[in-house]
Amino acid sequence: MIDRSSDPDAPFLMRLRLARLALLWERIWPACWPALVVLGIFLVLALLDLPPLLPGVLHAVLLLGFGATFVIAVAATARRIVLPDRFAARRRVEQASGLDHRPLQALADRPGTTLDPQAARLWQAHRQRMEAASAHRPAGRRTRQKRPSGVAGPACDASTDRRGRRRCRLA
Repeated sequence: MIDRSSDPDAPFLMRLRLARLALLWERIWPACWPALVVLGIFLVLALLDLPPLLPGVLHAVLLLGFGATFVIAVAATARRIVLPDRFAARRRVEQASGLDHRPLQALADRPGTTLDPQAARLWQAHRQRMEAASAHRPAGRRTRQKRPSGVAGPACDASTDRRGRRRCRLA
């Protein structure tokens, strides 16, 4: 069995995996557009039954052209995609959660040298603050502000705009 007690990401492991998958999808999807456009144009022409109307050699050139263009587009897509790492996943969770001062990254940090007792206490206090900051909110979810006194609907200020209407905003 794997000991995850020393892993700073252990409490957030599932969220970090989901963040990496989301980042990967966000990188793959735009990169796939050229290949999808080539495939779409080919399908439109095929569904309109236009290639069989061409002479045999021109039909073969058209198919080879679409095939080569599709392969080139897929190869270009594969070269552009960079797999997200743990650092990017941590950053994504911190941003999506609205966590300030990057507590997940701070929990993953390690001192570069051995620490004297005073520095070790300071480092431990810093880690405790970051643990408290990361435990403050569920990772990956922003907390919603509650409406004053449980009022349903928009919250209205006492001020008015230039036409005398009350200013309201959704809470």
